[in-house]
Amino acid sequence: RGMAHSAPIIQLGETTSTNDELGNRWRERDSRPLLPFTSVVADFQTRGRGRLGRQWEAPKKSSLLLSILVPTTEEDATWMPLAGGLAAALVLDGLLPTDEDTQPGGAASAPAEAPSVDLKWPNDLLVGGKKIAGILSERLGEDPDGTVWVALGIGVNVTQGEDELPPVPSTSLRLQGVDPVSRTALAHMIIEQLKATLTSASLADDYATRCVSTRGNVHATLPDGSTITGTGTGIDVSGALLVEDEDGTTHTISAGDVTLADNLPETPGALQ
Repeated sequence: RGMAHSAPIIQLGETTSTNDELGNRWRERDSRPLLPFTSVVADFQTRGRGRLGRQWEAPKKSSLLLSILVPTTEEDATWMPLAGGLAAALVLDGLLPTDEDTQPGGAASAPAEAPSVDLKWPNDLLVGGKKIAGILSERLGEDPDGTVWVALGIGVNVTQGEDELPPVPSTSLRLQGVDPVSRTALAHMIIEQLKATLTSASLADDYATRCVSTRGNVHATLPDGSTITGTGTGIDVSGALLVEDEDGTTHTISAGDVTLADNLPETPGALQ
């Protein structure tokens, strides 16, 4: 009975994109009220997209395509893609096989390793350097009281085989040896983890611990087309990435495209 007042998960067979669907419903909320954390899940998106207008494609029912309606503040809105990434990473970490799972008799051969899921600022989740999930946070608008509403889109590769993934370094839960998990159950887990993550005092530290963009050389392309190459040094209070260039100048990157310069693809743009 404790779930009686939980926000609903609206399940669709097909939509243009779950963020679009949630945004449309938010704009119609005067006639159809929406509870905070109402979510949309779809089997297939005809116009799924990633950051910067890129297309996000996946075979039908192969991915978790989830968008969550999140109320936040002006100050915290910029943290939303990072919080969504951290929440999803924590859930996926709990599903991925550990050394104990693979050792005879269940004995771990070594102490517990670092988390399996890395975060690449601002929106990618990586396992072994391969993308397993992505985040797309879009601001819908705000209420007179200052509440900011965000559609937080989370896409997770679930059942894809090698031949069903895009031609960039990618993986799926199936390819990582995860036991079959329903996309609905996965959505519930991520939503509940997101609620906890958003109220966690250690959100910034927990994100930074997993963020590969703060542990090496990065190449950033800014919205105006200019580029910065340097060393990622941290995340600031607004969730922006700090990059120190070769002259020792620290740049604050709040929007842009960041690749790991130590692992640049041979084909330009292959990580995009």
